[in-house]
Amino acid sequence: MMHFLKLSTKIIIIQRAARNKLVNTYNNLHGPAYIKRHLCVNDTDFFTLEEINDIPNTQFLSYNIYLVDSNNDKTLTYTDTHFGSDGVLHLEDTAFPGPLASYSLTTFTQDNTKWYSESIDAQPAINGNEALHSAAVYTDSYIGDVTVQGTLENQVTGSTNWVDITTLTFTGSETEPKPVNFNGVFGHLRVSASANPADKITQILVRN
Repeated sequence: MMHFLKLSTKIIIIQRAARNKLVNTYNNLHGPAYIKRHLCVNDTDFFTLEEINDIPNTQFLSYNIYLVDSNNDKTLTYTDTHFGSDGVLHLEDTAFPGPLASYSLTTFTQDNTKWYSESIDAQPAINGNEALHSAAVYTDSYIGDVTVQGTLENQVTGSTNWVDITTLTFTGSETEPKPVNFNGVFGHLRVSASANPADKITQILVRN
């Protein structure tokens, strides 16, 4: 019996330590103001406007915002007049987005003496008054002109009015794609060819 009681005392100590560990971990995961609500800079929840002290423990989270440099040193990036922190921000991935994908024009339809590509959205909503567009024409012994055309209309129909923006001339001796840049806010873009592009214009890449 005494041996049992002696072992039970040790088990109780282990259980108490494990329980305290779990409670401390739970509290820490809820942030620095979980126990001390007065550490919060704001008096109400930023979304529900509920009083900080009235938020149930199960629904309460607090955070800090730190800038971590290359030496792993932390610096508060947002504080109040008492140098109290306001939140935690963790930045994932890179700071700048990668380049947008290019449109590839490969299909042409003949209309009288010219051939026209399909039209593409020029994305006028995301471009300013000096929107920059880039195109690259890949050819294989193509002889003739390639003209970039644009329209201000929102929808392309058989009666859409197109205007010439810029023209590239090919002699058939080109061994590299020929690039061109142009500015302007357009609803749609397309390309016209003065000669049959079949097997001669391999592709045209356009990026808005």
